[in-house]
Amino acid sequence: MADRFRSMSPHYAARGWIAALMFVLLLSLSTSAFAQSARKVALVIGNGNYAMSPLRNPENDARSIHQVLSDIGFVSTLATNQTGAQLQRTIDTFVATLRDGDVVVLHYSGHGISVRGQNYMVGVDDNVTQIEQLLNRSSVTLESALARVRRRNVTAVLFFDACRTVAADAAIQRLLRGSDGRMGLADMRAPANSLLAFSTQPLNTASDGTSETSPFSAALARYLRRPGADIREVLRLVRAQVLTDTSGSQTPWDHSSLTAPLVFAAARNTTPALACSLRSLLRTMPRGANTTLTFINRTRTALQFLWIDERGQPRAPTAISEGTQREQQTRAGQLWMVQSPEGQCRGLYFATPEAAFVEIDP
Repeated sequence: MADRFRSMSPHYAARGWIAALMFVLLLSLSTSAFAQSARKVALVIGNGNYAMSPLRNPENDARSIHQVLSDIGFVSTLATNQTGAQLQRTIDTFVATLRDGDVVVLHYSGHGISVRGQNYMVGVDDNVTQIEQLLNRSSVTLESALARVRRRNVTAVLFFDACRTVAADAAIQRLLRGSDGRMGLADMRAPANSLLAFSTQPLNTASDGTSETSPFSAALARYLRRPGADIREVLRLVRAQVLTDTSGSQTPWDHSSLTAPLVFAAARNTTPALACSLRSLLRTMPRGANTTLTFINRTRTALQFLWIDERGQPRAPTAISEGTQREQQTRAGQLWMVQSPEGQCRGLYFATPEAAFVEIDP
């Protein structure tokens, strides 16, 4: 079990009926219900208002992805139409907020180019015909941004919806092309515990599409919401959708070094935290004298605790911020549940006659 509930009451041992019922309750819950929820943070960038070769969709792409990530529990920051200097500051600020153990998403939609093996996010004030201007701004390379994120012990996911063609003279076009003469991004490999997902394969260009969002970001926004789906399954569905939408001309590409499944949208809970067969036990559960529970949140994410009524339904959720504690008046025998903001059960606790502390560990 990922989380440990520790009572610091001197009389932690419950009466026999409480212990027996607790055992049955624990058996009735899926192991995944107790999976630890890491803090999820994202930076979503959409650059389209270029003086040269403007793009119609990146702002819409970014707003769409930002909304989806926010809806499924990410703390997401949206940045649009960033100059080169603003890109630097935005990434600096974002990296400074990261903590060990975070799940981190960086999504970029806009112009992207490759110069001498380095892949660049292009600020809206950048003139890609002046290559020296880009080469002197190393903090907006994908490689640099990803390396800075990975200085923390985090799980990093990068979505890059770029590689669009640019207008430039023949000499610049030759510089921007790969060794085989094709325009597109240089190949990248994912560093430890990360995943890179691109709108198209290396040395190919991506389409802006005919709708208000690009084919890649539109498919990503659709499938990121899929409950319980691992990110690799999400990207497989995205790839199939983009191939269909572009008549086979664009194939999204990804590379992963993840060592464990990564689910963005929590699976839907089909039961109210307790098995239906236990409701009769809940209805006959005796209630004792008034007592006090103090919930202590030692995790790195906000949680909430709530009580379970006689029908097995959760009631009156109360928020408890990371690193804080909350005191709760209750009655002996009352069942309490701690859950993540996404509704995942983190643990159950029966109030005992003596006042107790319920400590939720990372």
